[in-house]
Amino acid sequence: MPEVVNDYIENKDFQTVIKIQDEILSDYADDFSKHAPVTEIEKLRIIWDSIPKQLTKDNNKFVFSHVREGKRAHELEAALSWLKNAGLINILELVQNAEVPLSFNADATYFKVYMSDIGLLSRRLGISINDYMSENDNLKSSKGAIAENYVMNELISQKKLPYYWKSGNTAELDFIYENEGNVVPVEVKAAANTQAKSYKQFSKKYEPKVGFKVSLKNIASNKINETNTISIPLYLLWNIDYYG
Repeated sequence: MPEVVNDYIENKDFQTVIKIQDEILSDYADDFSKHAPVTEIEKLRIIWDSIPKQLTKDNNKFVFSHVREGKRAHELEAALSWLKNAGLINILELVQNAEVPLSFNADATYFKVYMSDIGLLSRRLGISINDYMSENDNLKSSKGAIAENYVMNELISQKKLPYYWKSGNTAELDFIYENEGNVVPVEVKAAANTQAKSYKQFSKKYEPKVGFKVSLKNIASNKINETNTISIPLYLLWNIDYYG
């Protein structure tokens, strides 16, 4: 959020940052009551509360029944669309056949939901700056979710249309997108370990020209099968086209 960033630049005070984030989150909750249809307000709130929890699960596919027991897709779809249209979330659809155009092969019934701001996501998960700097394995799933969410937002900000790929129960690749008629795979790691069996499987099956591993590692390049695979650190993702 610009307000959060500007305040930190001026004051260098994380406690003030947290206060502003809490105010923004509170304003969002109030906006549900002010701007959403009356019939959708409670649904918006339970979906909003469910998103961070579902993101940190091993299989972070969004499941409507996990929002509240007994709830089904047709009851919650309108509220989910409201959050998307309000710019609060982004939706990542599944592609199992990674051939262009990807949009033709996307499954709109099988998707993940990410927040549009990772600072607010971190706050909702209760992760502090000290947690980011620590080697606490208990936060591994949370850090992974935030790294994925960050990459999702960066790809969208660069006008890319990302999807994720899955092959049965054997492989799942974080992101794929089209670039000049070619499919580009992207594997995301929250740490420096970039071993990725799913990336190798995708590369072997589809033989993309170029792909990316995004992690805490420095810039590097190597061949995986026939794919020129470029490793870039998370903070350089904004310049992904330069390296690809």
